[in-house]
Amino acid sequence: MALNCVVRHAEFEDASVMLDIFRQCDPHSTLANRHNDINLLDVMDWLETITDRHPIFMAEQDQQVIGWCSLEAFYGLPSFDQACEISLYVLPSLQGQGVGKALLEHVIQHRQEIGFLHLVAYIYAGNDNSLRFFKANEFQTWGKLPNIARSEERVEDVYLLGREFELLDDSSVMEEEFT
Repeated sequence: MALNCVVRHAEFEDASVMLDIFRQCDPHSTLANRHNDINLLDVMDWLETITDRHPIFMAEQDQQVIGWCSLEAFYGLPSFDQACEISLYVLPSLQGQGVGKALLEHVIQHRQEIGFLHLVAYIYAGNDNSLRFFKANEFQTWGKLPNIARSEERVEDVYLLGREFELLDDSSVMEEEFT
């Protein structure tokens, strides 16, 4: 069953609910409290770095935030400007009900304004729900970083998933500039 939610741009006042959802989405919180080092000031910093190219979107139902999604620069070099790293978090009680799909579709529908041709997601190997979600939404496994994530006494792989998009007809501006 898909929930009816509204997707909007994040505001500075969303920081505390973003942190709460972020912490609830850690599939290994009982093992290591992996995200305890992320605090409200960190989330406020994230919100201060929002740009048109790297937005944060909030999903709301009945004026309650139920999920969020951010786009960040991938790798930080100009040659990667048409790629964004995507992070997506939905309240655990509402996962599988279309909230993540609504956020992802919003991002994809606005890809021309945002300016990306590739989305990349880093996902812990043990996060089966996230792996299934992205693969169901046409992301492919582009790589595996073995034993890269460490918390307490657990070592975990991280998968790199990605999706490439076609250049939209209205995006041929770059070609015109160089001819």
